[in-house]
Amino acid sequence: MGTRTVRIRHRLIAFDPGMSGALTAVRTFVGMGTAVLVAYVWLEISYRIWPGTAGTSQARYGHNAMVMALAGVSGLMCAVQNAGEKRRSSCITMLFQPAPLLVGVALSVLTVPYHWLGVFGMVFAVVLGVYARRLVPVIGPRANMYGTLFFAGWFTGFLGRGAIAEDSLPGIALALWIVAAAGLVLKVTLYPWLGRGTFRRTVRTAVARGQDVLAFAADAVTGASDHHDDADRGRALVSALNDAALTVDGMTATDDAPPGSTPTASTGACSPWRSRHSTWPAPACT
Repeated sequence: MGTRTVRIRHRLIAFDPGMSGALTAVRTFVGMGTAVLVAYVWLEISYRIWPGTAGTSQARYGHNAMVMALAGVSGLMCAVQNAGEKRRSSCITMLFQPAPLLVGVALSVLTVPYHWLGVFGMVFAVVLGVYARRLVPVIGPRANMYGTLFFAGWFTGFLGRGAIAEDSLPGIALALWIVAAAGLVLKVTLYPWLGRGTFRRTVRTAVARGQDVLAFAADAVTGASDHHDDADRGRALVSALNDAALTVDGMTATDDAPPGSTPTASTGACSPWRSRHSTWPAPACT
């Protein structure tokens, strides 16, 4: 492998420690795509089961667009929600996921004839969505998702301006619960598989960056460094280490860190990971 290729590879790894960003993008793409597809298929099936609900082609188009937009939001929130959530907790989260979305849609539909009331209601939805964070100690991180879904439902219904009729809300509720069931399947099967090893890769990146900082400091003290931009290089190395450390800290605050995956001093374990370009010796195992 050429030097240029190695540098590009290391820059990509440094840009996204543990590939967490890339995996989140994959989850988002798959989650939203699946949700929109499931919603579309269900809408087509429902029109054949209940022909009277189809309406005119223009009304049908607007209704489909709104339902698929709501399904996309549902799939997005399912994808970005904590991927390491336990199966029982995932079931509870997805069971109630459509509820705040539907409440927001229903309230916004009721205020369609009153524009200014809908505007003030949307402000209220924003405040309530932010305030939902205070419920995290009570119902867990899903409180953030529920607050965001309430605002998304109100916002979508408000922008629809009559595309969603009041008598279509039960059908939309059924479609969103079907989408939530599809999201639950992805959440307990595909998403954990995509996130497997992410924490260990992120820790490996953080340890390697820390050893790069130590190597730079040793070279600076001994005068072995011949770089003219040592100050900028040192700041860049420390900034990269801080980014990786913050990522690891954020993952340990959730269920993303598997039990026993982090080496600790109490267990006498040491890290086998080091930068390939670091001249600093690896710590000895005791």
